[in-house]
Amino acid sequence: MRYVSPKPFNYLAALCCLIQFALAPASIEAQRQSTPARTQRASGATAQQTSSTNHSRASMELLNEVAERARSFDDLYQRAHVQALAADALWPFDRERARAIFLRAWEAAKASDDAEQEQDGREIARVTEARDEILLKAAARDSVLRERFLRELLAQENDEDNAGQNSSSSTQDSSSSSVWREPSPQSARRIELGYELLRRGNPDAAISVVMPAASEGVNASLMIFLLRLRQKYVRPNGDELLLALIEAARNGLRTNANTILLLSSPIVSPELLVIVDERGSLQLRSVPRPAMSSGDSLYLIDMDTSNGLSAARSMPSVSSAFYSVAASILLRPSSEQANAQREAVAVYFAITRLLPFFVRDAQQFVPELQARANSLAEEIETERPFANSVGSTGARANRGRAPASLPLYGEDRCRHSRVGQSAPRCGEH
Repeated sequence: MRYVSPKPFNYLAALCCLIQFALAPASIEAQRQSTPARTQRASGATAQQTSSTNHSRASMELLNEVAERARSFDDLYQRAHVQALAADALWPFDRERARAIFLRAWEAAKASDDAEQEQDGREIARVTEARDEILLKAAARDSVLRERFLRELLAQENDEDNAGQNSSSSTQDSSSSSVWREPSPQSARRIELGYELLRRGNPDAAISVVMPAASEGVNASLMIFLLRLRQKYVRPNGDELLLALIEAARNGLRTNANTILLLSSPIVSPELLVIVDERGSLQLRSVPRPAMSSGDSLYLIDMDTSNGLSAARSMPSVSSAFYSVAASILLRPSSEQANAQREAVAVYFAITRLLPFFVRDAQQFVPELQARANSLAEEIETERPFANSVGSTGARANRGRAPASLPLYGEDRCRHSRVGQSAPRCGEH
């Protein structure tokens, strides 16, 4: 196990934290001075400013000294850790210097992880503890550093994953997780980093680090991240990520009814994901609102998630793009593939689930969608054995009959309100 030298850690790491705390007022003052001052107070304000400047300069010199001393630590982990603390505290005042210290901390972190992996004799499980810490601090400060560190980390993980992937890839692809379209390991790493940045109160950096994962298309992990983001922060964070996913769906070769069901969650059911699996039965994933802590009181959304009204109205451009893409996908002619019947069931369910929301927000698509649903009902009715199997498995989600026998309005809208916990109440338009 790694030996932690207590004296350097207790003294220098704590010193970095104290200096960062002492520099905070100077950072606020610097931000205030970046905007035109309404009034200038004479000599007293000038003297106070001079004193604050001298104090900041002395603190920055001390931070540089701490970073230099940390380079001589024998403990590689603490060498990386203390330098990262110093770089993070120095960033608001001297970015070039802080960036250089972050780079040195990263090199020390790589050496620490390699040494620990060799010491523990691990051949498969990778050690990234030290680099994870540096990556988190750098990601909150600078996108260029974040992408550089992330590329190095992902390249190593990709090489290690390829070694043992051949034997398991076929079974993974056929598992139930494929229905939810799980992200690649690279995108999963980005989402994991995004969650940690969210926990540390940096939603902008979290969105930035996760955004490249949208190029893979819609999947459950991305949608859950997006819902968590929108649950926590008052301002409409995540619109750009949702728009990127909508565009990926518009151009994606694999886009189908399940893609639309996943994409609809922020508008239709902010606390529930719904898809139709290969057997034609519903699969649900709950995304409950996290418990509020004292530090979250300024950020949590106060919205009614029972019908998605607040979500839809807070992002009209996003909801408009969603309804346009959803209608184009759901109105596509049926395919002639072997699984065409199952896809028909998924499209039917998607239309009947989303139709009340089209009525509310995008009425221009309603006539075609209703006609399409009626056509699909007749198509499914002709394959009665399959329809019956769907009806029986669908009972788990409070749908007791085959899709062909479910009406589009009235009773069905009540049923979907129970299934998705999101549709308008019966009789609402």
